[in-house]
Amino acid sequence: MKTDMPHVTWECYSIDEKNLRDEKFIFDFLIEFPERIGLTIVGRPFIKKFFPSNKKIGDGVTGMVVLSESHLAIHTWPELRYAVIDVFSCKLFDIKNAEDILKEFFGSGIYERDIVYRGQNLIRNRQPELQIIKAKI
Repeated sequence: MKTDMPHVTWECYSIDEKNLRDEKFIFDFLIEFPERIGLTIVGRPFIKKFFPSNKKIGDGVTGMVVLSESHLAIHTWPELRYAVIDVFSCKLFDIKNAEDILKEFFGSGIYERDIVYRGQNLIRNRQPELQIIKAKI
């Protein structure tokens, strides 16, 4: 049985490295993407641009925004044309639509999706917890 709490991650390969370096692009993504999938932003996104200190570390961007439903995060590795996007929500959203919107933002590439429905034990164990609560009252 699924809960209403999807935790979705996308690994995005072979996407445009220019956007993955662009702090404004990532900021705009963090503002627009949640709104387009029906989630609510709480506060301003946090963005951190990384500057290479050596050839092994690229100039990626990490960003996060808190949602009233949970969070959205992105981590980019432009030199690898790679990004990881993480959405956790205590509200169901259309995951296929979200993926289509990601492709609008980041363009052609390879998008691999993983979904975990959080709170499975809440469903399995709901009755015993309710009995314990009633006993304490």
